Amino acid sequence: MRIKTIVLLIATTFAILVLLQNREEASFWLLGNRSVSKSLVIGGSLAFGMLFGLLIAAKRKAAGRQLSDEDRRFIDMEDTEEQDDEDDENGLSDDDRDYIRL
Repeated sequence: MRIKTIVLLIATTFAILVLLQNREEASFWLLGNRSVSKSLVIGGSLAFGMLFGLLIAAKRKAAGRQLSDEDRRFIDMEDTEEQDDEDDENGLSDDDRDYIRL
């Protein structure tokens, strides 16, 4: 199992334990006073937070995939510069190479 899966299982287990421990009724204000179970409020908040996090993560991934033509050209220029540097043996002069050899 991957670590991410294990952490998710542990977090889910703790969330279930907290929900089971908070089954009593509490007064909750949502468009007026209502008497609802604490576990319903906690579970709803947890579900809302997870859904919101997934939406934000999906937007970030989608934004990362969309590169403009200018960005692609810039990345290509960086790659060619790196290859040129490797061809020049990291841009060292002959004096620098002699100093390193000593």
